[in-house]
Amino acid sequence: PGQNVSEEATAQSFVESAQPGGFMSEIIELGQLGFALGDVLYVHGGLLGTSAESEEDYFGYVPGEEKRELSNVQAWLTKLNQWKDSQVKEWRQHPTWTEVEQEQLLRWSEEGAASPELVSPVLRTSKGDPDRTSARKSRRFSKSNAEKGSAAIAIANAERSADAVERKRVRGGDALIHYATAAAGSVVLGRHLSASGMPSPMPKSTMRQLNKCGIRRVVVGHTPHGDCPTIIKSGGPAEKMPCVEVIMADTSYSDMTRGDNRGG
Repeated sequence: PGQNVSEEATAQSFVESAQPGGFMSEIIELGQLGFALGDVLYVHGGLLGTSAESEEDYFGYVPGEEKRELSNVQAWLTKLNQWKDSQVKEWRQHPTWTEVEQEQLLRWSEEGAASPELVSPVLRTSKGDPDRTSARKSRRFSKSNAEKGSAAIAIANAERSADAVERKRVRGGDALIHYATAAAGSVVLGRHLSASGMPSPMPKSTMRQLNKCGIRRVVVGHTPHGDCPTIIKSGGPAEKMPCVEVIMADTSYSDMTRGDNRGG
């Protein structure tokens, strides 16, 4: 405490935290993308897309799965968290970037790239790739991409990219990184806010599906919003609709003038 720390030492501490035994490594391994207890569903970001005009939701989606798991919330969360665990295992096996040939990507695609024993080769496409740029801007869910395995996405992107080269850089767990930072259809990036930052009501179809699975409340952390938890009540008997209550509990910016980042 009170000591000056160099930028190099700070960067090294981040690297060490992600190494085996580091605190961030432990969080990644033990953490879950979703958890349900009783009639409450917990996810980091939310179940809705970020487009104000869209009523699409991410409930039941698992990367690489052809169909949504809508009948049982625990079955969905089990598949989603198992996929996350397989990605973490791939990351442990192949933690650094490796160059591979296009033919190898094709073989991985044919063999099933979601396997824990294989690297998930999601391509780092060029800045001009319209598919990746669009995903970053809108965060909207793309069924054609979300229902493909990691290698299939890589091949599709390679075919679309005009400047695709013979060798591509890939690493284990890259699909999970993409899911948490840029992918549409992600409960990490979903938001229950409109484009203007106002609370968004839950679509009737989503509420009905959640109620069928016994879910009456959704608790999320992301995105920082307001100086106290925001509660969004949608539907209910008075409106002759299903009912779901969303609680957004990230108040980390409640007082930005305080040194302790009050509220977070």
